[in-house]
Amino acid sequence: MNRFIIEPLGKLLYAIADPITTVNILKYKKANKNASDIELNNLPLIELNNVATNDDELNLWNKLSAMIDYTYPMNKLQKTTADQDLWKELKYCMKFAAYSYFMPILGKPDPKHIVIKEQDIPAMGHKTKHIAEPGYFIGIDKRKKRILLCIRGTMTIGDTITDLHAIPDRLSFGKHQDENGPFYYCHPGIFNAANHLHETLNVTGKIKQYLAEGREDYKVFVTGHSLGAGVCSILGLLWKAQNVFQDEEFKCFSFASPLVIDKDGADKSISNMNDSQINMISVAVESDIVTRLSVKGIIQLSKRVQEIRENPPIYKTLYDRIQASRIKTEKISRAELDSLVPITNVLDEKTDKIEDLYPAGRVLWFVPDCVVDNDFGSSKYEQLSNLVELQTSAFSSVRVIQLLYDMISALYVVDNNEKLCEFKDVSDRFEFTQMIIHGSESFHAHLPTRYSNGFGIDLIDIFRMSQTYQRLERLKIPDSIIDILLLIIIVILFSVLRFIGFIGDVIDLIF
Repeated sequence: MNRFIIEPLGKLLYAIADPITTVNILKYKKANKNASDIELNNLPLIELNNVATNDDELNLWNKLSAMIDYTYPMNKLQKTTADQDLWKELKYCMKFAAYSYFMPILGKPDPKHIVIKEQDIPAMGHKTKHIAEPGYFIGIDKRKKRILLCIRGTMTIGDTITDLHAIPDRLSFGKHQDENGPFYYCHPGIFNAANHLHETLNVTGKIKQYLAEGREDYKVFVTGHSLGAGVCSILGLLWKAQNVFQDEEFKCFSFASPLVIDKDGADKSISNMNDSQINMISVAVESDIVTRLSVKGIIQLSKRVQEIRENPPIYKTLYDRIQASRIKTEKISRAELDSLVPITNVLDEKTDKIEDLYPAGRVLWFVPDCVVDNDFGSSKYEQLSNLVELQTSAFSSVRVIQLLYDMISALYVVDNNEKLCEFKDVSDRFEFTQMIIHGSESFHAHLPTRYSNGFGIDLIDIFRMSQTYQRLERLKIPDSIIDILLLIIIVILFSVLRFIGFIGDVIDLIF
């Protein structure tokens, strides 16, 4: 009885506290047939709480998963074969994907980089509460002959609700979602966001119009980070399914993409092309939590944590034995390996019905260098074990050092001892369905500056793209002073915007 009283009462109180968001949720449900289940109580919150409140068991799973190749599949990975042209394209798109977060403060990029034709990147006001309506801009780069669609990641309460509409659904990727399909299971919130750009705002039609205005030889680039990356991937698949553009006419570069598409859709994103021709690419950094987060993954992780909690000595001993077999090449029996089954095979009839989702396109992955660098030889697993031990450390001093290091790497390009690699079999991406959480490191790894660092871009490089920076330079102020002043202004304004426009709304959403 309590449930039937508390849930409606909670919804009523929330509607009173934040009527605008409540109205937008109702509008979203009306506009999207797949949005009937967009309720927080449909998400695995109990399982998430179980994971969050059992640190020791979670960390033991993290260490164990590293030894059984669930974290980084050493035998499946190789150093990337990406050529210099692809590297330059990735770096180009990463700059703009990161810049989109600062655009409400810095303003438009300098026209020498790109000419903005259309933009909608809200930071405050009623638009921030619109669901599945991501911020974006369209720009034209005359020098490189590109039309760029850049989609911003999660910044508003509307974006957050889009992320939370996450239970996989089988949806049509045909024109106007017609019954002829093709049909794929996907992240419904991100699908709706992509379809909003594609059909409601007719962004696709506008890009075609820009091409028709004497730019037939231009190539279309789509990019984004986090939520923006997921929308980028789904939009690319919509274009493929509907034959909007030929594969050679566009490219999608998704940085830190959530898991968005089923196996059939992932295969479609790379079909009929060799590595150099694939026009959809997803980039991940180490244990970035968003690139491995899913409803099914949370449920599986919770069951693994619970299994360890019920049998801690067994799994501690098993970890020690597997670690010894990896590092000291000690023999381990088949019986010992078979005892992994209760923790690796945690699916039940209900969980198995939830579709696995994957990143789209060719997956490029920044991993610890010991994973793919042959120079480490037999010490690979020892190095990886030490790294995971450090990243999952419970000592607050270690976590503070990690945070400071990430702040420094945002301002300056630093060597994170990472190598860009990819799967030997381009269709292989099983490990992204297996959740791990390396403490705060998995959250730090998701930051756009962590991705830009991998491509040799620091925060100052991103600031220098703006018209604001160029105006300050014309005043003949020393670059070092401009960098410091701009950084202070950005940190203050960005913090204020985040606090007012996002944090407060999330608290409203929860309570």
